[in-house]
Amino acid sequence: MNKRIPPLLVAAMLATAYAHGDLKPAHGGVIAEGKQVVVELVVKTDRLDVYLTDHVKAIDAKGASGQVILLSGGTKTEARLLPAAGNLLSVQGNFKLGAGAKAIVKVSIPGKGEDQIRLSLP
Repeated sequence: MNKRIPPLLVAAMLATAYAHGDLKPAHGGVIAEGKQVVVELVVKTDRLDVYLTDHVKAIDAKGASGQVILLSGGTKTEARLLPAAGNLLSVQGNFKLGAGAKAIVKVSIPGKGEDQIRLSLP
């Protein structure tokens, strides 16, 4: 039995693997891909912002909702995300995170469903 993979099949597999390219944050945050959406989490001392995209274009946050769970230094903080403008979900609060903090972003988007994305913060 011939165990060689035809070059055309290899090319097709590589093209699929790199179809979306590198994820690069557009707002200076941390970016990660879920099953339905790509999120960029921007942490500020007084606010958390979550930008929604589908790799290329913004996803309208109107009607969307979400939650952020922050894990930092043995402390767990939960915050509810609300639509702010365009593709932005946001929440006001006091968010001080230590090095190595983690975040779980849960979003519900009309027409796309629910998604949960885990992020590691710098």
